[in-house]
Amino acid sequence: MSSYSCGGDYESANPCEPADVSQTLLGPILIRYATIHGFQVRFDTQLIRTKYLSGADGAQSQVVKQLDLPLNRKPGQGVPLNIHVKVDLSHMVDARQGNLHWVMQPDREHPVFGWLGVVRMVKPWDERIFILLPNRGCNWFINETVAEKYCHGNIHCLGDAVHRHPPFNVAYGHRGLAPGSLLDTYSVDRQPDALGTLPTNVEARREMFQELKSPTPDGIERRKRLRDAITQTSHELHGLAVEMGQRYQGRGIYDAGEPEAYSPPGRAAENDVLYYEPSIYPGCRLPHVWLNTTVPSTPVSTIDLVGQGQFVLLTGIGGDFRRNAAEHAQAQLGVPLKVYSIGFRQQWEDFYFDWQRICGVDDSSAVLVRPDRFLAWRAKRVVDNVDSCSEKLIAVMKSILGFSESEE
Repeated sequence: MSSYSCGGDYESANPCEPADVSQTLLGPILIRYATIHGFQVRFDTQLIRTKYLSGADGAQSQVVKQLDLPLNRKPGQGVPLNIHVKVDLSHMVDARQGNLHWVMQPDREHPVFGWLGVVRMVKPWDERIFILLPNRGCNWFINETVAEKYCHGNIHCLGDAVHRHPPFNVAYGHRGLAPGSLLDTYSVDRQPDALGTLPTNVEARREMFQELKSPTPDGIERRKRLRDAITQTSHELHGLAVEMGQRYQGRGIYDAGEPEAYSPPGRAAENDVLYYEPSIYPGCRLPHVWLNTTVPSTPVSTIDLVGQGQFVLLTGIGGDFRRNAAEHAQAQLGVPLKVYSIGFRQQWEDFYFDWQRICGVDDSSAVLVRPDRFLAWRAKRVVDNVDSCSEKLIAVMKSILGFSESEE
């Protein structure tokens, strides 16, 4: 297969290079990081009391079972078998380096479990995972399972994926910066995104294989079907929009002032699996854009300006009113809120006009970014006085944080 998750759209969507690290290597890295930063890792069990509980205990989650959360299941998707192998195969991949190879020999006789082999690189080039897809003999089934809800009271369940940061709504609820109702937005945010055979007879497979070399109309059609099948794997291997194009909705997002409902921009409207198009519509992921200072220094991504447990207001020229409003909002709500200005001779300069061009903002626009780097709200024009700015920003923040009128 062609190279996976590198270059092109992947480079423009993210300031970091992708790293495909197996769990056998990632686990020790995470444990080492945790112990260096003061956590005691003892691999035992302990009874504790806590205000909130995150059920991040994998596909066989005991937390989900104890809560009896309703699950939507689509079973019968096949039976995989993973085999961890240490073997030097560098001589076989010198000309076709990659982290994933599909191995098929349809013209050969083979046992039923060997009709397809997926060889995944773990460590270049002598450690791999061999993934076999037999139709029997293994009790681990591929199931498509999505919980109908992710939360039950103060217990919130997370999917299999390892999140690089905790959901901000959990952190803010725990620290008392927002009411417990903010935790309900976790389920609303995360849940929506969770949601050719070969004949067994070897002679028939050989006929199909030979047909690929035939100049006949049947051979032309067979080769076209093979090309189409391989091309379709892009949806599995290059689904950047699935990885980056989530859009959150609900009370944790403020889109009340938007003139139009959200619609995918650009190529994303054509294919919302393959194509990621950056957008600053509330609920979208903050786009990555390289910024710099007036006196050139090391470029900084917009992604690196936000996060770290705080809200961030990105404004442009004439954003002094908004900066003062942010100070008022932070003082009144007790929520960390930083402000950065982007534009000509501002804190950060958009030298190549990417922020303005890709995100469609003008000099007086501003966007409010949540601690999880998703856009919470945007304002297209500067209000002409501090009081009006403060009033609007505080109202937006209270709505996002889930404060009721009685709590205001």
